[in-house]
Amino acid sequence: MIRFINLVGQGTGDVFAWFDTCTDTFLTVCGVQTWESWDEFEADHLCEMHTQIHKHNNDAWRDGGSREISRFRSLCPEWLLQREKKEVK
Repeated sequence: MIRFINLVGQGTGDVFAWFDTCTDTFLTVCGVQTWESWDEFEADHLCEMHTQIHKHNNDAWRDGGSREISRFRSLCPEWLLQREKKEVK
């Protein structure tokens, strides 16, 4: 199971991470484990998806990646997504 980890106020400079309770490890996406924003995470996820497509020469990763990003978004707290909207204005 994947869990959202709030890093605000932890002195890391980053805002969140993802923790995998099945493996007891923090997720690494495109070589990164912590993010400052949802947009930053999405960009790294896209990078990871392209890497997997080329590595396996298989477009099945493309569909799986789209479903996976939706899953992460559903696990993401509303305050992070609202923060993104405020920064855009």
